[in-house]
Amino acid sequence: LDYIARICGDTPFVDPVAIRACVAKAEMEEWDLVTDVPYPRRDYVSVEAVPILTLERLHRVARLPIEREHVTQYAYRRSPLFRIADIGADPARTHVTGATIIDIEADLARAEQLLAEGKITW
Repeated sequence: LDYIARICGDTPFVDPVAIRACVAKAEMEEWDLVTDVPYPRRDYVSVEAVPILTLERLHRVARLPIEREHVTQYAYRRSPLFRIADIGADPARTHVTGATIIDIEADLARAEQLLAEGKITW
């Protein structure tokens, strides 16, 4: 296993095209982390491709509880030390993914509405 695709559990509508694109970019080029959200914008995370070597490095250096819970936070907070790339995802598709973070019951109702309206199709 050389890479993982990291997807947050509260974002169930991650675009499979973005997952494949992040992993492909990570495999073809030497990045420490690849995301589909335009970097450095970090108001939500959709998908990240992370090499196992980066995960091992983060495990060694991250100490704050937030950095241990959200395993790539350390890399973003210390971005000069990490090679981070984004895939230039379609903003309309990324916006829908970011708008469907499900943390509370009202979020779930909104996601169900978007699905019923056909605004989420993947």
